[in-house]
Amino acid sequence: MRELGLCVTSAGSIQVVKRHVSRLGLDTSHFTGQRRWSDGQLRRAVANAYSWRELLSDLGLVPGSGDDRTRVKAHAVRLGLDLSRLDAPETAGSPGSEGSPLRDRLAAHARRLDAAGVEYRPLDGPRPWQEGGAGPRRHRGGYRVTEVVARLDGLAAAPGP
Repeated sequence: MRELGLCVTSAGSIQVVKRHVSRLGLDTSHFTGQRRWSDGQLRRAVANAYSWRELLSDLGLVPGSGDDRTRVKAHAVRLGLDLSRLDAPETAGSPGSEGSPLRDRLAAHARRLDAAGVEYRPLDGPRPWQEGGAGPRRHRGGYRVTEVVARLDGLAAAPGP
């Protein structure tokens, strides 16, 4: 832009150049102006973040900064990105309580496990086939626990490679 005689820090100059570059059909995602992150970085951060703190950290910004949050939110809206899952206040409840970021994150992970067909114990308790019965247990034959523990202790005490 300096070669064209334009001010590098002027938002207006950047927009003019960006518009011309877009007309040529070229990628403009690297036109960040005063931002330190590109459109692509913002898209990835929004897709991976579960809280505003996480999103701002992923972009290299100060998580507690209201100005940065406002700037990121405005740009995400311009890009049509969905930020609704980030709007829950991070201070709501304890980590395991309803509506907390941790609980929301675990619920999202559980949906991914379900989609992959992975068996797991849900947060609200075991499924009927995961509950133990009251009858006698049948143990499989094999190594005795004391033998396994002794073998592991021996391996731990052996000098490394």
